[in-house]
Amino acid sequence: MEQRKYFKYRINELEEVYKSGNGNIAVLEELEEELHHRSTQRARKLLNAVQKIIGNSDNSTAVHTTQVHPFDKAGCAQMMKTATVVEIYGEAQ
Repeated sequence: MEQRKYFKYRINELEEVYKSGNGNIAVLEELEEELHHRSTQRARKLLNAVQKIIGNSDNSTAVHTTQVHPFDKAGCAQMMKTATVVEIYGEAQ
């Protein structure tokens, strides 16, 4: 069983991690995991904020993958390369 990284953190400490994380997806995903175990109103509010940012990062990937015309075979190959880079780094390279 995996240990919860932020198990001993109080909600104000989790909020500080959120603020100082600068949108780092890995940190946000760890926070999201911990916040699923919390039930206070502040925890739910923070969870919503975290999920909103994580969700926005997923949307940027979708934008990049829909820019190529479906009948352009060469473009589709490039799209697949771009989609992989976007998925890993969060932006087209």
